[in-house]
Amino acid sequence: MNWNNLDKYTIKAFCQENNIKLIIDASHAHAQIICQLAINYATLTNIPYLRPIKKSVLS
Repeated sequence: MNWNNLDKYTIKAFCQENNIKLIIDASHAHAQIICQLAINYATLTNIPYLRPIKKSVLS
């Protein structure tokens, strides 16, 4: 898998090849592309999607 060229097709292939049943998005808060790809794929396939939110240490 070429992680430098992520798109909806590579996400789909990865999830199907690895029998993914749950997506836990632990990407960086500014990683908008992978986050949106994961959300879109989870929505289309009805796979549960979780994105833990880290509390800010400054708040």
